[in-house]
Amino acid sequence: MNKKLNYVLFLLAATVVNIIIMALLFFIPFILLALLLGKSFETIYPILIIILPLVSIVGGYFIYSKLYMFFREKVNMEKYFEPLFKRNK
Repeated sequence: MNKKLNYVLFLLAATVVNIIIMALLFFIPFILLALLLGKSFETIYPILIIILPLVSIVGGYFIYSKLYMFFREKVNMEKYFEPLFKRNK
């Protein structure tokens, strides 16, 4: 495999991981609150539908950036990846 293909596969895998993190940050609190609150969950449901997507986006970005920084420290990016688009001088 060449460096560009490695980079494309890395981007696809990182996107899938980011989507999974966001889904977990949305559904786990939603389900836990539904189980814990029971009948009173119906009263806060509209608020959760507004707040949880925002929390999952911000939290997903934070976790994703920390994972990326960890990966960048452990792997020499220039050795395995080449940018898809190069700057013209």
